[in-house]
Parts: sequence; structure tokens; C-alpha cells
Amino acid sequence: EIATYTSISVHTVNVHRKNIMRKLGLHKQADLVRYAIKEGLVKL
Repeated sequence: EIATYTSISVHTVNVHRKNIMRKLGLHKQADLVRYAIKEGLVKL
């Protein structure tokens, strides 16, 4: 969905996600989701 919305490839989205996780010291995608919710970046 993000790739379509931003008009970039799925591969690019995955690279950005991995870089963000590395910089935040996160290891699992679930950790990234929890971080985004905690910081108010996404709503449930």
C-alpha cells in the first residue's frame, strides 16, 4: 500500500523500513509498529 500511495517500488519501501529499524535499534517489524503507535505516528 505504501509503495502504491507514494509511487515508489516495494523494494524501495522495504529498504527504507530496514534502514529506519536499524537506526532505531529495532529487530522485528512488530517492534516498528509498536514504536509508531507509541510515538503517535499511526492511529488504531
